[in-house]
Amino acid sequence: MRTAALLQKVHRTDGQAIDAETCFALGTRTAGRVLQLPIGRIAPGYRCDLVALDLDDPSLWPVQALEKNVVYSLSPRAVTDVVVDGQEVVAARRLCHVALDEIQARVRDLTREWRRA
Repeated sequence: MRTAALLQKVHRTDGQAIDAETCFALGTRTAGRVLQLPIGRIAPGYRCDLVALDLDDPSLWPVQALEKNVVYSLSPRAVTDVVVDGQEVVAARRLCHVALDEIQARVRDLTREWRRA
């Protein structure tokens, strides 16, 4: 969302081209309507995609400006839980279905040839 907001401002050479609230809506509830997909709402028949945030994380302070903080300053450490299409993929800041060491080994295998290039 941050990148989308900043790119709009640069593209239009206007620092007010899009506000954080509009950008947040475009990345969440408006996305389903634009893409014609059952996403962006918590309702029957919609895909359950959710992100839970730790409101005590400094990147989200002050909570009175939550949408602005999510768009411009959200830190990955603030994400506590993630649900994708109804499946919990992160719980209490830990991956649910894949071990981190497996990911690291796979990345190592995939990037081994990069040094030689």
